[in-house]
Amino acid sequence: MKVVRLKFFKKKTKSPQEILEGCRRGDPDCQEVLFKRYAASIMTVCRRYEHPSFGASDILQETFILAFKNIKQFDPNKGDIQNWIKKIAVNTALKVIRKRKIQYLEFDALSYQIPDTTEDDIDIELFSGEQLLEKIKELPEGYRTIFNLFLVEGYTHKEISSILNISVETSKSQLSKAKKMMRKKLSDIKSSSGKRSIGNY
Repeated sequence: MKVVRLKFFKKKTKSPQEILEGCRRGDPDCQEVLFKRYAASIMTVCRRYEHPSFGASDILQETFILAFKNIKQFDPNKGDIQNWIKKIAVNTALKVIRKRKIQYLEFDALSYQIPDTTEDDIDIELFSGEQLLEKIKELPEGYRTIFNLFLVEGYTHKEISSILNISVETSKSQLSKAKKMMRKKLSDIKSSSGKRSIGNY
C-alpha cells in the first residue's frame, strides 16, 4: 500500500504592522486578532468603571467599535496601540459617567482642609489584583471615578477638574475620601506578600 505523506505548513503569524495595516483596511481577520490580543487587558480597565446600567462588556464592545472605526488615526510612532485602545476605553466610560451627571460634593476651602494621607498608607501588594479591583468597584461612583483617574490612569487634578467639570479642590478632597475608604476596605483583607504604598497606586 502506498503511503501518502501530507505536508502541513504552520500558519504564518502576522506581525503587529501587518495586523495594524489589515485593521486599517477593515480586514475582519486582523480585527479579530487585535481584539483577542488586547481584550483581556482592556477589560480590566472597563471593569474599574462599569455600572449596572453600563457594564464592562458594554464599555469593551463600544471601545473596540471606536478603535476599529478610528484606527487610521493611530500613529505607531507616537505610542503603543494597547495604550491607545486603553485611552479609548477610559474616554468611553467617562462619556457615560458625564451623562449620568454624578453629583460631587463641592469643596469648601473655608471649612475644610485636605489632610495629608501619606502617613497611614497601606501596602497594596499584600492584596491580589482581583481583590483590589473588587474593592475599587465598591467605592461610590464619584470617589471611584477620581480614584481611577488620578491613581490608576495618572491624570492630574487639573485635568480631572476639566474632564468632570469640578474644581481642582473638589477633585483633591474626593480623592482623599476615596483613599480613606479604600484603606478601611482593604484593612479587613488578610494577606502576607509584598509591600507597596497605596499612595503610589
